[in-house]
Amino acid sequence: MIDKFDFSSRRRLATLAAWLLAIFANPVLGAIENPIIDGWYADPQIRRYGDEYWLFPTYSGSYSGQPFFDVFSSGDLGNWTKHGKALKAEDISWARSALWAPDAHEKDGKYYLFFSANDTSPADGSRTGTVVRAVGDPKYGGIGVAVSDKPEGPYRDLIGKPLVDQFWNGAQPIDQYVFEYKGEWYMLYGGWGRCNLVKLAPDFKSLLPLEDGRMWRDMTPPGYVEGSVMFERRGRWYFMYSSGSWTKDNYRINYCVGDSPFGPFEFKGTVLSSQKPIATGAGHNSVVCVPGTDEWYICYHRRPIPSRSPNHRVTCLDRMRFAENGDIEPVVMTKGPRPTGLVNVAELLNSNGKTDVSAAIQRIIDMNPNQTLWFPDGVYPLSKPICTPADPARAVSLHLSDFAVLRAMPGWAHSNAMVRLGGIHPKNDNRSTGSVYGLRGGVIDGAGVATAISIESGRETRVQNVSIKRAHVGIHVKKGANSGSADCDIRDIDMTGDNAPGSIGLLVEAHDNTFSNFRMVDFQTGVRLRGSGNFLTNIHPLLSRVSNQRFFNDTVGFDDNSGNNSYLRCYSDQFSTGWLFGPKSDNADLDGCVAFWYDSDPGKRHTVIRCEGQFKALVDDLWAGFRDTKATNAVLLVGKEGGHGVIRDIRLVEDRLNALDDRFRDYLTGRLHP
Repeated sequence: MIDKFDFSSRRRLATLAAWLLAIFANPVLGAIENPIIDGWYADPQIRRYGDEYWLFPTYSGSYSGQPFFDVFSSGDLGNWTKHGKALKAEDISWARSALWAPDAHEKDGKYYLFFSANDTSPADGSRTGTVVRAVGDPKYGGIGVAVSDKPEGPYRDLIGKPLVDQFWNGAQPIDQYVFEYKGEWYMLYGGWGRCNLVKLAPDFKSLLPLEDGRMWRDMTPPGYVEGSVMFERRGRWYFMYSSGSWTKDNYRINYCVGDSPFGPFEFKGTVLSSQKPIATGAGHNSVVCVPGTDEWYICYHRRPIPSRSPNHRVTCLDRMRFAENGDIEPVVMTKGPRPTGLVNVAELLNSNGKTDVSAAIQRIIDMNPNQTLWFPDGVYPLSKPICTPADPARAVSLHLSDFAVLRAMPGWAHSNAMVRLGGIHPKNDNRSTGSVYGLRGGVIDGAGVATAISIESGRETRVQNVSIKRAHVGIHVKKGANSGSADCDIRDIDMTGDNAPGSIGLLVEAHDNTFSNFRMVDFQTGVRLRGSGNFLTNIHPLLSRVSNQRFFNDTVGFDDNSGNNSYLRCYSDQFSTGWLFGPKSDNADLDGCVAFWYDSDPGKRHTVIRCEGQFKALVDDLWAGFRDTKATNAVLLVGKEGGHGVIRDIRLVEDRLNALDDRFRDYLTGRLHP
């Protein structure tokens, strides 16, 4: 701040110009609504590069369902743009599964992404061991570093191995936070209740000894669990971290204060914790200061009330204020107003929840291009399908509140789905604004007569957090516009079928799609794939009701008659056949998949994998369980000899194999675990 407006010198004029530039060049902040981004995201790291804010969160799915990082950017903290799949586990040679807790930095024109992978543990089985696991061990992992020429990626592995893979001081090598001090770079990290400080080499490829000659320094503050943060304000250093259990309501953010990042620190207490009725489980934060101001924000995740799902975490942003003595005042959670620009469908319909509104909704779609249509809680009866455009210039997104229900009316006679995403104005364009559209939230009720959702054209359509009820077909992904590719992303889906012959939970005719976190009940076929290059994670079809034995013997958990589809931690539950591979199926990849049967009757067949042709799949760590020998139980049946298929390991939870034509031993290269 300028004390005197004395313009007698060039220096004061320059100072004034810099001051005014800082004020007027600083972007006006947008309206902040929590959560600030759509979807389940946690462990957010917020940075500012140039004129933009960048957000690096963990995708908050199941452990096996978070093998990538999405990145978001904003010019005003209120409006965020998603940059999907900036880094994927498959691009890290040593990262077998989950990625989480990213931290990002810009240095010398390059952008670095530090991350945790594989949830490693000491090889000796203790919580304090220092024996490093061997490369290739499923539990080998630690803290990695990736680099890119752009903040949105794509990122590539910098080192080819973890930067830290050892358990020094009992600290699990996760949850890293990198900061600069006097031209040197340091990193805080640690889980399992211990926190270490290490020094980074200038190229971020290795560690250097600290000033006292040690490789690490114990920095564990009172109540520390994970998620450390270090920042400086007005000559004081603030050390923030998470306490409690991330799955429970006692998860919270504590902090300490010191005169240097090396301590000593004075414990100050809790700055953010559960606040009813908004949310619980607030933790794993980062902070950002608006340039040219003393306006600070804390970015963190929380679990919305009344959700009890451990993975239901959303990323939020709230003001972080300081008292006159420099202490952080308790942070107040906000929900924020509904974002401006949403079209409230209920206000335009004036519906009583009983009369048909399908034509009226279609008019609203046609009249509001490039808008998000918001459906508040209530019932919206449909007598015919509603269609959204694929053309980016006309596209809309449908956003349903949790208890908003689109319900098929009695007498539904259409072969098309109730909600046809990309059903009109087809176009293959994923570069223009409006190209990534979709459906989020709510309930699609097929009333026992209708297909719920179809994706018909366009690229990179999103369907998230949707509940599907009483559908004959849950979701139908038709052949895509890009040489058959649809490139859609469908996740967090719960669906029930009509338990009728021919019912299918997920029908896919397109290529190159991602499906994660599905639970589907009462379909004759859980998943049917007729497109290739699809990636399925944590898909769980369950057959809970069987009308007769003939119906049961035709039930299939996963029906695949295409090529190069990948299944990670998928679970066929009670179907006669777990995986059915047709004659066109080739190079399927099953990793950690499960097939289980809890009851059986004479005459039934229980088969984990059945091939109509040769066996050509790669199967790793297969789990199978059979209750008894009343049924005919088999791991692998083939329709034709030969094939390049491999089964590396099988775990039989209950060994009740009795089929004489079981051929799994011909392809088993690993162990058979009882």
